[in-house]
Amino acid sequence: MRAGVERKRVVYALTVLIALFLSGCGEQPDIDVKQVSLVFNYGDIDGAELDVFSADGTVKEYIVRPTTGSGVDLFGGEIPTEDQCEMKEYTISPEDWDSIVNAVKESNFMKLSEELPKVEAYDGSTRYLEIVTSEGTHRVGGYCAGNGAGKEHQRFAAILEALRGVTLNDTIHL
Repeated sequence: MRAGVERKRVVYALTVLIALFLSGCGEQPDIDVKQVSLVFNYGDIDGAELDVFSADGTVKEYIVRPTTGSGVDLFGGEIPTEDQCEMKEYTISPEDWDSIVNAVKESNFMKLSEELPKVEAYDGSTRYLEIVTSEGTHRVGGYCAGNGAGKEHQRFAAILEALRGVTLNDTIHL
């Protein structure tokens, strides 16, 4: 009789532990996103772009065409001067910013590897997303980032889709 009571306690304890574990699985991470940057080249076209989305709703686009001989390294984090690029600036609504932040959280971006799995393609675009939070900065991307198979590329693509949904110019390279 004593063994039956012990077995029930063990089953109960395991059930509680499993329920606690599973209840935390669907939660979005609580991160305070300050800025989202996307840098990408135009594949086989000589050009690149840096789009910076800020929590205050401002968006700045820096377009460098051609990149060859420009002396600008967008992928190295360099912000070009006005005479080195075409610059556009506009604002997005708080709802648009929230949709970007939700995509970052739902994709669990901060847990993605810095380099996404390789994609076999030609003349594709190299893309990197950089997310700045109150806790730090995380950068993820690579060649054809968001176009490959697998969950990591899908998670990256979800953020690209959120950015595409709020941009004024629907650039095909996003």
